[in-house]
Amino acid sequence: MSDRQEPSDHFSRFGLPQRFAVDEQLLTKRYYDLQWQNHPDRFVNATDEQQQWAVQQAAAINQAFHTLKDPLRRAEYLLMLQGLGDQEEHRHHDTAFLMEQLALGEALATATDQAVIAELAARIAALNNDYYQRLIDCLENAAWKQAAESLSQLKFLAKHQQQLLQLELADPTR
Repeated sequence: MSDRQEPSDHFSRFGLPQRFAVDEQLLTKRYYDLQWQNHPDRFVNATDEQQQWAVQQAAAINQAFHTLKDPLRRAEYLLMLQGLGDQEEHRHHDTAFLMEQLALGEALATATDQAVIAELAARIAALNNDYYQRLIDCLENAAWKQAAESLSQLKFLAKHQQQLLQLELADPTR
């Protein structure tokens, strides 16, 4: 099966253009089509090499699908294709952003009142929406470094969302 041409990236695997906006219905349809065509069960009577190829294809299809299906993973993948892989440790956030994150973290760590928790949840949701829209705008305009910064900011917020979820789960009245 080594004579088969491997797709150069996840987007090519599904016949999609390399961009953030993805037709999710088409992505899902092509995923099921590719899974059906390459499922290892279809190769039970094939050579060992062909069976191994089918297993590798099924794994690659799954990885590509889960990457492209999730917006943040898709953004991260697009940035990786542009040579801006995980540079989290090299990213320098502005002081205002870092101070805001510190304040949010402290507020979440000490929040016990449900009204305060609800207010923090609304604030985090609004910030998440703002940074997500900024990410989309940057990706659509090929502003890769700014997109990487926005993605990094969204990852910061994801940590706060996890803290918030833990607070909400800890409250038996919710």
